[in-house]
Amino acid sequence: MFALTGMIAGSTGLAGKVGIQLPDNPSHGLPSIHAVVVIFDPDTGAPLAFLNGNALTTLRTSAGLAVAADALSPSSARTLGVLGSGPQAVASVRMIAEVRSLDRVLLWSPSPARRNDAVATLAPDYDFPVMAVDSPRKAVTGSEVVTACTRSSEPVVLGDWLSPGQTVLTIGSYAPDRREIDLAATNRARTFVDLFSTSRQLCGPILEAIAAGTLADSDIVEIGAVLADPRLGRSTPEQIIVFHSLGFGAQDATAGWAAYQRALQLSLGQRAVL
Repeated sequence: MFALTGMIAGSTGLAGKVGIQLPDNPSHGLPSIHAVVVIFDPDTGAPLAFLNGNALTTLRTSAGLAVAADALSPSSARTLGVLGSGPQAVASVRMIAEVRSLDRVLLWSPSPARRNDAVATLAPDYDFPVMAVDSPRKAVTGSEVVTACTRSSEPVVLGDWLSPGQTVLTIGSYAPDRREIDLAATNRARTFVDLFSTSRQLCGPILEAIAAGTLADSDIVEIGAVLADPRLGRSTPEQIIVFHSLGFGAQDATAGWAAYQRALQLSLGQRAVL
C-alpha cells in the first residue's frame, strides 16, 4: 500500500507525508511501514526539512490515544491492557503513562518472543508492573483501558469480554476489512473517532455496525468535540467507550512542524543543499 497525504494546518505551513506499507517486511527484520514527512516554508513553499515519518507517526498516534484515554476513561482508571507488541504498542504505554498514574500494564501479542521483548523494553522504566499475558482476553478483562495496536483483520477484542466502565482504543481498524473489535463490542459501546469523515469511509467496525443497522452517523462523536465540551464525552462511569484512531493530515502537519522547530532549537539534524 502506498499513501501520500498533505495538510496546511494553521501556522504549521505545508506538510506532506509519503508512505508505503509492505506487510511481509517484518519477516525480513524490517518495519512494515516506511514513511517520510516533508515540511515546506508556509510563505515561499521551499522545502525546509525531511523527517522520519515512522517515528513521527508513532509519536502522534500514541499521543492521540493518550488524549482519548484521558478524555474518555473514568478518572479512577489505572490499569492498561495492550494488544500488540510493536513500536506503536510500546509508545501507547509510554504516552498513556504520561497522563494517567498507572498501577499495572498487561500486554499480549501472538508472538511470545515479541511480547516478552516489549515487556523487557518497558518494565525497567516504570515502578508499576508490566506483564506479558498469553491471551487477548486476559489483557482485556484485566484492564480498565485497552489499546489495540495490531494489524489484525479479525477481532482481538470481543464484546462478551467487556465490563462496565471500560475504554477501548484502536489504531488498526483503518480499512473496511480491518476490525480489531467485533460487532458485539461496537453494539455494547458508545463510539468516538478522531475524524468522522475518514472513519465513516474506512473504519471496519463502524462500517460493519452501520450495515447491520445498529449504529447511525449521529451516534459517532469526534474527540475534538469532547475536548471542546467534556459533556459530550462519557455520560456515566459505567458506560463502555470505544475510540477509533485512523489519523489525519493535521496531526502530521502539527507534529512535523513542532519537531522541525525543536530540531532548530537544539541544532539537530543535517543540512542539505537542494
